[in-house]
Amino acid sequence: MFSKIFLAALVAATAYTVQAGDTCAGIFSEFSLTLDELITNNPNVNADCTNVYVGEVSEIWL
Repeated sequence: MFSKIFLAALVAATAYTVQAGDTCAGIFSEFSLTLDELITNNPNVNADCTNVYVGEVSEIWL
């Protein structure tokens, strides 16, 4: 039952364009996520958050 609720919560995404000066901390804070949630829900972001580039448009899975 828990997994069904959890999966239902992960169906929403929003497009986000990385801006100059953005940090992963700022991005996950803006979306009320923890760093672990950001990385888990967005497998395109690596564990060190070093592959996020200015101008990149990403879907942030909530």
